[in-house]
Formats: sequence, structure tokens, C-alpha cells
Amino acid sequence: MTDATNLGDIIVTGQKRSNSSQPFPSLPQTIFVPPPYTTPEAVRTDSWREIQPCNHLPLRRRWNQDAAAASATSAFQSYALGLASLNEGDVTPNGPVLTRREFGADLRTGPNGTVILGPISHGPVVQNGVVSNVAITHGQLTLANWMGDIHTHPSGNPLPSTGDWSGFQSMLSQLRVAGLPTSNRFMYTVVQDASSPTGYRTYAWGENDNPNLAGKEVNPQAGSCPI
Repeated sequence: MTDATNLGDIIVTGQKRSNSSQPFPSLPQTIFVPPPYTTPEAVRTDSWREIQPCNHLPLRRRWNQDAAAASATSAFQSYALGLASLNEGDVTPNGPVLTRREFGADLRTGPNGTVILGPISHGPVVQNGVVSNVAITHGQLTLANWMGDIHTHPSGNPLPSTGDWSGFQSMLSQLRVAGLPTSNRFMYTVVQDASSPTGYRTYAWGENDNPNLAGKEVNPQAGSCPI
């Protein structure tokens, strides 16, 4: 009998792809977990096991995490539209764009493996020669329910800045001190890209990724697991 709760040491990418030649994962997706399976009792060496992400809480949360990141773009656009109504100028004749300033929010766990977008924050209007930024307002967020942060890059360069990366690593350090897992937390950036079906692309970096290299691209049409 295989252990249905402990998957051992596997890497789950959720709804991301490593390069544009790969298709995005889509439901129903089966993850094949190879032996051995490490359990509290023993190390198992039985055959490969198939697991559907939405049927396993940690994997469901990872899947929903990417869905929440993908939906952030439209949420940022709606937020920008609200700024435009205050004469902040974040809208063009074709609708709101995300190139005038940075927008950001955290991702946090909800009930039953859901992941939700936290309160949206915005930075100052981009000035020539000044690095854009946004201070994300975490509100009542706790380390235990923090799944990462997502913010826009008006420059079009998706790579994390030095400040982005140091802030992300600082949060991971706090998790380690608190004895909480770090492998399922990601930093996402959003850039405008006319070649994308949605006009934007979202990239993700985990704790062991290189911030000087492109992160995994998130499916712009990522959907949540059915409840």
C-alpha cells in the first residue's frame, strides 16, 4: 500500500513552463511520482504512482497559486482604472495599462487549498532615471499563509531587481527561522508583452532559482482547481 499523503522529494511546477517551446500544464494533469517514497515508517521502492494535483492538498495549493498569479493582471488593470478615475492617468484610449507605475500584492492561502490575491498597492509614477518600485501592503498576512508576492515591471524586463530578490530572500529566511517550509513560495513579476494572448506575461522564481535568468512562465490562462 502506497502512502497517499507523503510524496517524498519531488519538484512540482504547477501551471508554469520552463521555456516557450513547452506547452503549459493544463487540467486534468497527472503527476508521476517515482520511487522511493519516503514515509515516517520506511523508504518504499514500489512502482511509480499517479497523482492528480487537485486531489492532493499541497499540489492543489500550488496549482491555485499560479492561477491567482495569472488573475492578478486583470486585478491590477482594474485597480489602475480606479486610479484613472482619480485623474492619476493610468489609462490609455484602449484601456488601463501597467507601464506607468508598479502594482503589487501578496498571495495568501485560503480555505481548502485556495490561494487568493491580497490587497493591491501601487508605487509612484515612473520617472526617467529612477528605478520603479512598489511597497506591497501585507495587512494581516502571517508567515504561515504567505505564498509569495507578485508585482509588475513597467520597464518590460521581468528579471527581479536586487531589491526584489533581497526582499524575497528575507521572507524565506523568516520562514526558516519559524520552521516553516520555503519550497512552495514564489516571487512573480508581470510585464506587458504584445505577443502574449492576454498582452502580459507572468514569470516566477523560487528559492533556488537564479534571479539573473528568466523565471518559469506562468500560464496566462491558468485556472483554479474546481471546488
